[in-house]
Formats: sequence, structure tokens, C-alpha cells
Amino acid sequence: MKGIGEMPPENKKPVEPVTTRSARIVEVIETVSIRGNGVENPVREVIQYWSKDGILLAEQDPCNGVE
Repeated sequence: MKGIGEMPPENKKPVEPVTTRSARIVEVIETVSIRGNGVENPVREVIQYWSKDGILLAEQDPCNGVE
């Protein structure tokens, strides 16, 4: 993760800091799963965040980055 003021790679433009307009705490469901078989792809822990209605909101997979 880059900090404010760090230079991006040559092929990307710097990101301007944005002032947060609002913030709030919301309830989500966090699941932690094991993915991979250790042969074709590594075994790793994957974290997913779901809405109460069962909609996948975000996933953190060390092999794929953050979606």
C-alpha cells in the first residue's frame, strides 16, 4: 500500500488525496475460507465481506489482490 506523497510506477499518474465527505459504520458479514489445492495454485486464506442480503461486497485473496 502506498502512502501519501509516494511516487507511483512510471506508467501511472499520481493519485490526488481526496477529502472524505462522510463515514459511517455498517454491519457486514466477514468470512474466512481456505482456497487452493497446493498443486496448481497455493493454499491460502481468503477473506470475503458480504451484505446481510447475501451479496458479495469485497474479497481479499493474496493471489489476486483486493477485488
